Amino acid sequence: MIKTVKKELSNFIQLRLLTYSPALLIGLCLIGLGIYADRLNTRTQEHVLRQSVYEQLSVIRARLEGNINSNAQSVKGLVAAISIEPNMTQKRFAALAKPLFHEHSQLKNIGAAPDLVIRYMFPVQGNEAAIGLNYRNIPVQYDAAKNAIDAGKIIISGPINLVQGGQGFIADIPVFIDSEEEGKSVLWGLVSAVIDAESLYAASGLRDNSEQEIEVSIGDKDVLGEQGDIFFGKGEIFTLDPVHVDVTLPYGSWQLAAIPKGGWSNHPSNTGIFRFAIFLVGFLVIIPLLILSRFMEKKRESETLLRGLFELSSIGIALNDYETGKFINVNDALLAPTGYTRKEFLELSYWDLTPKKYEAQEVLQLESMEKTNRFGPYNKEYIRKNGSHYPLLLNGIVVYDSSGKKLIWSIVEDISGQMETENALISARDEANHANEAKSQFLSSMSHELRTPLNAIIGFSQLIKMDEKDDIKKKNIGEVIDAGEHLLKLINDILDLSKIESGNVELNIKNSSLNKIINNALNMIKPIADNQSIQINNKIGSLPDVNIAIDEMRFKQVLLNILSNAIKYNSENGKVIIDCSTKDKKTLLLSITDTGTGLTPEQQNNLFKPFERFGAENSHIEGTGLGLVISKELIELMEGKMGVESKIGKGSRFWIEIPLL
Repeated sequence: MIKTVKKELSNFIQLRLLTYSPALLIGLCLIGLGIYADRLNTRTQEHVLRQSVYEQLSVIRARLEGNINSNAQSVKGLVAAISIEPNMTQKRFAALAKPLFHEHSQLKNIGAAPDLVIRYMFPVQGNEAAIGLNYRNIPVQYDAAKNAIDAGKIIISGPINLVQGGQGFIADIPVFIDSEEEGKSVLWGLVSAVIDAESLYAASGLRDNSEQEIEVSIGDKDVLGEQGDIFFGKGEIFTLDPVHVDVTLPYGSWQLAAIPKGGWSNHPSNTGIFRFAIFLVGFLVIIPLLILSRFMEKKRESETLLRGLFELSSIGIALNDYETGKFINVNDALLAPTGYTRKEFLELSYWDLTPKKYEAQEVLQLESMEKTNRFGPYNKEYIRKNGSHYPLLLNGIVVYDSSGKKLIWSIVEDISGQMETENALISARDEANHANEAKSQFLSSMSHELRTPLNAIIGFSQLIKMDEKDDIKKKNIGEVIDAGEHLLKLINDILDLSKIESGNVELNIKNSSLNKIINNALNMIKPIADNQSIQINNKIGSLPDVNIAIDEMRFKQVLLNILSNAIKYNSENGKVIIDCSTKDKKTLLLSITDTGTGLTPEQQNNLFKPFERFGAENSHIEGTGLGLVISKELIELMEGKMGVESKIGKGSRFWIEIPLL
């Protein structure tokens, strides 16, 4: 008795594990995807913040370099005049120096020191204490003067405490005159321009804290390029992983370091929203899977599996004779990529579509099917009507019809798009796009892993719904199907967006008729509009046709996205108006206006951001948050623009600018 109970309990646990293992596996995969995406988002935001700090610091560096060099260089003309008139008077010196003190100058005073003793000064007032000063008696200034003389160039030193008060940077310029006696240039002395430190800081934007979003510190560099003394800002900034830039002086350099005000943030500003979006995606996947697992446990033996999956599945399904391989029935999803009509296809066998190179592999799958009544999943190819091959993922089981005849039920998934995406991702090796490449590869792989079980989930759910008599249960199953189809669209949108962001979208830009594309889109969307009593007014149909430079398939995808939203979120018995005008001779302006509830300014700002949702009562746009993002990206890839204008209670107008031919 005890052994029997243990055995039944063991079987029950094993069955439960088998039933819920897909949900557990996908849940673990989603957790891994979420962690990776969160870390990638954090690194991206950190890079954006450092780039912002660098750009602001570069502006300060440019101003600082410009101010220092302009002040130093302006004194060169005075040096040239002294070399010609070495015995000029103080009055003559003042007349030459005065024009250098204009409104944009940070010069405090200019002194000239023949034989390193200051004899000339402008302005004299307030600087009387400096006249007669001997550089040899002030070690710091003498060293700077000697360096300038030895180098024969301008030397910027400081900041130093000035005799006349305050701090300043000293631009020392040696003056040489031609000596007829010695037949060469000899040292006359030194011209020293004092740049007021506070005026220089203010003019360079270092004192205007209202505009700055960064904290800056400045230190000089020694002859080996190593950091020297810090003379501006907080010294600890250099220890907080700052952004560095160098200020090039006429002779030597300084180093600027900056961090954001308040320091580096450990968490990006969009972390909460991003993590909520990841959680929401996981919730949409796991909850339907758990619910479906319970239904699959009860409906595993349903006789409606075969017919229902053939008619309703969004992936290819085939029913073949076990002995001959002849196709008995196929669905439209399998038929579409082959190029055959249904009548032509049903005259073929499985072997007519299989390239010879897969014969050995097929033998192994048949052996597996003999033992386990199932085969795959495995990759192979089918032959189209035109002789070309296309890749697919194949798996299936052995089933029996009502007479007991042995059949093969196969799921045939066309993976051409996936293979193109994976090949494009594998070939992308540009280091600058490394982060996007890694994300695209990961999303492509995950989308394949999720789509296969989700397609099966949707198919099984549809079969269960067909067989269910209880209205409440049928409604619940319908919600599971809606959630699964919503998730499939989300997965496809994520993969499409990742391809766009990584630069792996190839557009077929050509001369296209605007009227033709709009009519094709309206033919597809009109049944939905009629079902919701929405009137579509196509004003373009009465206008002369125009040609635009676009990818027709992608442009129609954009139109369907906008029209679907305009219909779905319109008011009762509302209208959708399609109109266009020529903005200029080179640009067409296309507009789609609805009479819906409209959008707030905040909603308009978030409309083209991935994974944004609007939960307010008057929301105009819902869904994955990716359809309009993808649409805008595609329009921009076609060298156009896209935007929205809306007011609450007044509806919305989506506009597209696209180049004319």
